[in-house]
Formats: sequence, C-alpha cells, structure tokens
Amino acid sequence: MITNSHNRTGRFLFAFVVLLFVVPPASSAQMLNLQFGASFSKLDSKIGKATTTFLDQTRIDPSVFIGMEYLESKYWSISSNLGYVHKGGKEPWFNVNSAGNVISTSTASEVFNYLSVNTLFNLKYPIKERWTPYVSVGPRIDFLINHDHTFHYFDNPGYLQKESYGVVAAVGIRYTFSTFLLGVRAEHLYNFNHLASDGLETNNTNTSIISLTIGSRFGPHRNKYK
Repeated sequence: MITNSHNRTGRFLFAFVVLLFVVPPASSAQMLNLQFGASFSKLDSKIGKATTTFLDQTRIDPSVFIGMEYLESKYWSISSNLGYVHKGGKEPWFNVNSAGNVISTSTASEVFNYLSVNTLFNLKYPIKERWTPYVSVGPRIDFLINHDHTFHYFDNPGYLQKESYGVVAAVGIRYTFSTFLLGVRAEHLYNFNHLASDGLETNNTNTSIISLTIGSRFGPHRNKYK
C-alpha cells in the first residue's frame, strides 16, 4: 500500500508538473514537438524479498506524445509533454488436462493504459552545425485510464494504484532543417510508487520508450538556431 509520505510526494510532483505545464503560454512557447514510437514494458515483481517471474517478459506497444519547448537557449531548454503510454508485461500460459499434461500454450498478458504528463529540463550540445544531441530529465505523473488483463488480482480493492509518479530520463539527437526538426530519442520511466501491492507481493512497471520526434519552431524565435 502507499504510505502517507508517498501520497504527499505524489501530490507535490503533480502540482510541480502542472505548474510548469502552464508556463509555455506565459513564456511564449518556441517549438511544438510530436513524439511517436514504441514502449517496451514488463513487470518487476517480488513476494517479500524474493523476485518472481510474474509478467516479466516484455510487451511492445505504441506510444505518442505532444509537447511544447520553451525558455530555449543554445545549450538548454524546458519542455512539457502530454501523451498516451502503455505499460504491462506478459508470460507463457500453459493449458493442462486433468492428468496435468500440457495440451497447449498461449500468452498471458496485462496492459495498463496511461495518460502521461511530464516537464523536462533539456541539456543540449550542438555539433556539426545542425546536429544537436541532448539529455533530458524531469518529473512525470501518469493517470491510469483503463487496463486489459488476464489476472483479476489487479481488481482487488486498494491493490492497483490509479496514479504512477516518478522521473523521466532521456537521451536523443535531432537534426534541424531551418524551422523543422527531426530526431530520435530513448527514455526510461523511473517510478517512485508501486503499480500494485497487497502488502506482501509488490508489482512495479519497468518501461522504456523509443520515439521518432518531429518538431517545428514558431513565433519570434523560429530562425534563432539555424
């Protein structure tokens, strides 16, 4: 279960992310970004201190984010993003007959669908005129929209948490075509709270995302870093 301390941390992160998410209109956003790619997710589960294999194989699902970049300088910027991401895992499922013999196999899968909000600090280092590698880090909070499942364990009252909060860490590179940008990025979602817990067993998502990014500068700064 989540403690009061975890709840306070979640509320603080939520307030912080939302506050920064409304900064762009006030600071004049300088770039609109679209990120679309794939999430790679599995569960890390434990019973007590013992690791289990529950849903520990990787699912691959689509993800999409839209965001604004602002307070931009040559070497750093701030960005806020809103997106849709899938988390979960899968494992082999063995169907047996009355004698206990395996008669067929399939895959048991669990997927949790989230609306995700984050605000990131981006550290950039332009090279080769138009190439810009960067690293990004910042807080995020994810809101569970729905989930498709095999295991009704997650339906038990109080087990499954409706929000997931933590930090995004990303690395990427992009190429600038005047006001148009194209790039790739990889990111990992670190969590501060559990996906689910019954007091003995804990389940955590382990999720990474690889995306193609498309951006467009606008406003008075559109030709600033050609």
